[in-house]
Amino acid sequence: MAISDRIRQRRIELGLTQKQLAKRVGVSRSAICNYENDFRNVSPDLLGRFFRALHVDANYLFQDLIDRKRYLREKEENDLISDYQQLDYQGRRVVDNSLQSELLRVKEGDGSGNRKMITARYYANFAKLEKSDSSEVIELPIFDTPINRRASFILPMPDRSMEPQYWKKDKLLIENATNVNLDETGVFRIGDSYMIRKMGVDTLYCVNEEFDPIPFDERVRCLGRVIGRLDTQ
Repeated sequence: MAISDRIRQRRIELGLTQKQLAKRVGVSRSAICNYENDFRNVSPDLLGRFFRALHVDANYLFQDLIDRKRYLREKEENDLISDYQQLDYQGRRVVDNSLQSELLRVKEGDGSGNRKMITARYYANFAKLEKSDSSEVIELPIFDTPINRRASFILPMPDRSMEPQYWKKDKLLIENATNVNLDETGVFRIGDSYMIRKMGVDTLYCVNEEFDPIPFDERVRCLGRVIGRLDTQ
């Protein structure tokens, strides 16, 4: 129902003629006729007079406009949800990363669109983790966020063993730790081999079932806990 219909409906409910309403509002009868037939819009300076003359508030006159805006907003939100649900895992991952990045930008930005940066050690080669050689260690600029500040260093995901949780070549945030809890993801060394795995009861296991679990025994050393994926956007 349009505002014009609301005015007419309320006038009739009050038993007023167009002339009587016009007198209350301080306009001509023809003006009331134009308002009720939607030939003219009620000017903002007259709204208060209409509220008083009809004994209503803004919610009464504008409720349909508000309901329509709410409907359009809810429809847009539902359309976005529907579109999101049609995405595959990779598509949802891209959307999730972009959303988190934008939320951080808004929450932690300085108001100019810029975000504060910090640096973290990035090891392109796992074997350099326990050596003093810094030739392959990069001081990587990253966004200053709570989770990034927790990271002791960053490693590349070396293989597909943790897909779809982590994809090969993802940059992983690692927190120094000599052990991890059950089902947490860690960085482990067995002899000369380094790997990213989840901690099981007596094994190190993968998310990707194509990779076999590895027995957890005295040969295994934990070098850190994976706390997340680096957001580079």
